[in-house]
Amino acid sequence: MKIDFASFKKPKPYETDSKSFWDDPHISKHMLKAHLDDHHDAASRRPHIMDAACLFLKNTYPPKQYPRVLDLGCGPGLLTARLLEKGYDAFGVDISKRSIAYAKAQFGERYFARQDYLNLDVDQRYDIIVLMYCDYAVLSPNKRQRLLQNISRVLKNDGVFVLDVFTPQRFKDRDERKSWVMQDESFFSPNPHLLLESFYRYKQDLFLEQFIIIEAARWDVINNWHQTYTLKRIKDELNQSGFRVLKYYADVTGEAYHAHSETLYLVTEKS
Repeated sequence: MKIDFASFKKPKPYETDSKSFWDDPHISKHMLKAHLDDHHDAASRRPHIMDAACLFLKNTYPPKQYPRVLDLGCGPGLLTARLLEKGYDAFGVDISKRSIAYAKAQFGERYFARQDYLNLDVDQRYDIIVLMYCDYAVLSPNKRQRLLQNISRVLKNDGVFVLDVFTPQRFKDRDERKSWVMQDESFFSPNPHLLLESFYRYKQDLFLEQFIIIEAARWDVINNWHQTYTLKRIKDELNQSGFRVLKYYADVTGEAYHAHSETLYLVTEKS
């Protein structure tokens, strides 16, 4: 096994990783387990938060006036299922084969499709499009622009696009660091491996959580990027792609925005 030691240097912004994260047999199994764990927010938000988010959406944009909802990056369908229960005609898409298989088995095959939302292929237009748990901010600028173009194409002219993003408060107390850990098994691999975990800070409120997994016969790099946003920055970026912010909150439950909030929840329309 030949190791490229250049990979141990601080990556350039939005440098891609080497591992297919979502459909790796081992990682996707642990990712689904994390989605379904009610005790933390590692993959999906906890049930009471999703319940509150759906109730807030229903009270603000009721299903009688906004019946069709598209849930982008739906994972195993936990939010989509709640939207269906609230009376919406909801449909969820996700790139993970394992998560979509779970969603179809649990909640109904016709409500879900395995898709990369960067190559969105749906035959309806929607009253509401949701992109939850800060998925937007893990994408590179070009991919964010591409996603917004897809959303604009399938969103009704009088519809709303809702999303949440992290603010710089999320990482304000984290310093750059590296740590080595030898593991027999972990979230990333079923085999003995050396895990190098790094955290990097960049200009313009960009952050990276990087994981390098070194095994006996192979090694992989996973880069988890986080673009964080001030209110002005996200408004400007959305406006450049043809979206206008109508309302904003501290989180998906509708709490009033405040200076120390780690998230921003935004309701937008096509401008």
